[in-house]
Amino acid sequence: IGDPHFGMYSWDKETGHNWDVDICEKVHRAGLAEIIGNTQPTKECILFNAGDHFHYDNIFQQTTRSKNSVDADSRFGKMIDVGQDAMVDWVQMALRHHEIVRVVIARGNHDDMGSHHLRSMIRQAFRENPRVVVNNEQSVYRYERFGNNLLGFTHGNSCKSDKLPSIMALDRKKDWGAVDHTAWYYGHFHSAISRDINGTQMHQLATLAPNEAYSKEAGYMSERAIISDIHHIKGGWTNRNRVTAASLGF
Repeated sequence: IGDPHFGMYSWDKETGHNWDVDICEKVHRAGLAEIIGNTQPTKECILFNAGDHFHYDNIFQQTTRSKNSVDADSRFGKMIDVGQDAMVDWVQMALRHHEIVRVVIARGNHDDMGSHHLRSMIRQAFRENPRVVVNNEQSVYRYERFGNNLLGFTHGNSCKSDKLPSIMALDRKKDWGAVDHTAWYYGHFHSAISRDINGTQMHQLATLAPNEAYSKEAGYMSERAIISDIHHIKGGWTNRNRVTAASLGF
């Protein structure tokens, strides 16, 4: 799930698309339903939220780290309520299709604080469900081992992507030496790129969210989409399903 941006405001006459808290929930519900339905049921699923789940991080409608004021929709409390309820719904949707759901929530540059609260809330919401495992690593770099695969997850704003394979190798020395297949997933840039860096698959995720005024004026444009990837327990990354916002009617 690339950068949902609950709480962002966009006006179609300025950017080409309308966006607010309620539209964000509607679009992502449709996208998750479609992409999960198009993916074969598996024993394990990793539900990765790439960060920037929330568009702003305080009642002043700013980001915490940079104090940037952003185009914000609605009240802070509504953004939190709708955004948290949506994340719970997405986990429940994945549970209806997969046996075990591992949840990884990255810390975004828009929601430094909100991402921590979101992860803690999901842990509490599913604390009695042994089929839900929430990754509670505090580093911006988080990992999941799946058979012959080591997968890394981050938002994408902390370092250049070229450094991520070596960070993985140092952070997870034993796992790095034990597996044949390594991959990274990250968001932040709102555009989809997949490439290979010395054998590590690098997947930069698009988002279902449109531009707001700043990114539109800066010329940051890409197709809005959500994906699911299949990793074989022995054979690595084998398949991808992709759903665009346009195919969903948005």
